[in-house]
Amino acid sequence: MEFEIIKKVFENENPSSIFEVGCTAGMLFKSYYDESNEELIVGGLDFFPVEAAKGIYPKCAENFFQWDATKTPYPIADNSFDIVFTIGTLLLIPDPYPVIKEMLRICKDKIIIAEQQDWQCDDYGISTHLITGDTPEQQKEGMLQPVDFNYTRIKRDYEKVFKKLGLKIDIKETYIDKTIIKCKKI
Repeated sequence: MEFEIIKKVFENENPSSIFEVGCTAGMLFKSYYDESNEELIVGGLDFFPVEAAKGIYPKCAENFFQWDATKTPYPIADNSFDIVFTIGTLLLIPDPYPVIKEMLRICKDKIIIAEQQDWQCDDYGISTHLITGDTPEQQKEGMLQPVDFNYTRIKRDYEKVFKKLGLKIDIKETYIDKTIIKCKKI
């Protein structure tokens, strides 16, 4: 399903560079990268190790960072990528404002967010690294500690965040279970 969403996210887009906040192993790029051109520059950051992404895209390895998205500024220059996007990551972050602000800083042209606007999950799904305090060794080995499962309803209004940042939404549409919001940099 995420591969279908990434195709929808980049529908009618023709960037020369894209960056994903919450890229994990960078697999979502593959569905777009393979179908576009091999000259596309990709990059991303994730709290978990990004070595797999560096292996998949060796010519772009320097553009992948193991980094907590809530820690700003990112180790990336201003206006580095045409499009900066995130899919299903912002709901894992307690305050999305600084993350969206940082996405805006590193993009040249546009930010794209694809998120569920109203999502129920357990604390383990909300943010394992913030809740469990896993050590870097545990994170590298993928050994996450279980936590008490308390269900939380999260509802985010990203339009308010965009307004606060002085942005205007170009496109907002629902596809499968995600609301896709495209916002051009002013």
